[in-house]
Amino acid sequence: MPVWAALLIWLISLTALGIALKTVAQLRRPAEPISLSDELVAIVIPCKGVEPTLPTLLDALTALDLPRYRVFFTIASAEDSALPLIHAWLQQHTSRGECVIFSPPPGLDGKIGNMIGGMRAALAADAGFIAFVDSDTLPSPQFFARLLAPLQNGEIHLVTGARVLTPTEDSLAQWAVSLWMQCSLPGVVQPQWGSAWGGAMALRADILRKLDLDSIWRNAYSDDHTLSSAIRAQGGRIAFASGCFLANPIHGGWPETFDFMIRQLLVLRLHDRRLWLVSWLFIYPLLLPFLAVALWIQGDLLTALTALTALLPLAAALILLNEAAATGLDRPQMRLRNQPLIHRILTPLSLIALHPYALVRTALLRRFFWRGRWYKTQATGIRPLD
Repeated sequence: MPVWAALLIWLISLTALGIALKTVAQLRRPAEPISLSDELVAIVIPCKGVEPTLPTLLDALTALDLPRYRVFFTIASAEDSALPLIHAWLQQHTSRGECVIFSPPPGLDGKIGNMIGGMRAALAADAGFIAFVDSDTLPSPQFFARLLAPLQNGEIHLVTGARVLTPTEDSLAQWAVSLWMQCSLPGVVQPQWGSAWGGAMALRADILRKLDLDSIWRNAYSDDHTLSSAIRAQGGRIAFASGCFLANPIHGGWPETFDFMIRQLLVLRLHDRRLWLVSWLFIYPLLLPFLAVALWIQGDLLTALTALTALLPLAAALILLNEAAATGLDRPQMRLRNQPLIHRILTPLSLIALHPYALVRTALLRRFFWRGRWYKTQATGIRPLD
């Protein structure tokens, strides 16, 4: 192998390390001073069924550090199993929220339909700010205040938080998908070129009124990537709110892990091709061991060693992102170095195989099953098959 090729390999690895260092610096940046206006904050929570964490979320909603807020729980059917829990909470906190039953129009199914319904109710209530949060998240009392802080000066149009998937079992599959998602943190903390995360994002109501969300989200599989693209298309700015980490518990084993990874990559393929193409660069670590073996067979031992050791900056980048995620959540148990040795070895190694597998599956996928329904991919998004 020519010397320039060996140098290029190391340059790629060092670039990845540099991106990780920049991400960690942003994640550790102190949260902005919180000085909120007294405008009403609408917290829209799309619900379908009872998430295992829903009772804990309901408890958390009673202790938010916000001057004025109202929670809009949105469901598509009066027969939804989450309704009794929501009604019980509303009976105890009548001034804090309402339940919106919204039958979505065609092309606005599932979570996106619920978000549309909650948004309409929030705008009708004359909210000044609207925050969307998933029903399986666990916000701290300060979370929404931090999320809204960057919006106060009017320069930022959309703000996002970040999630860390937290394993609920001592499962290699759960640790693998958690670490896999931590690799996407650079795109979340720099959402102007990456994307906001739909599980926790906020914007001013006057910005939302200028957007035709019904058109933006029609037949969409993603709420966050499509909204981020629309904001950028109008010259708007997207920012990550410092200190806005959310623990997102994960459940299940390898089948659920594969499904989750494929869904995440499918979102990119359908709604943000540039990020989907970037995700193909992550097969680079898989190529290095094969390259090293091929060079070793050819007798080029020095260059083989160069290719193999280029994994070191990538390993350092992974460790740095993991440490930053654990620190942001204040959960030492999320540090990979605190896990059993077998997990510390097998978790990163499993990603080298899982990510390429999920990419190929996503590239070939034309039909998929999600939340009880079959969907077909098409150029304009997805279409239910039943």
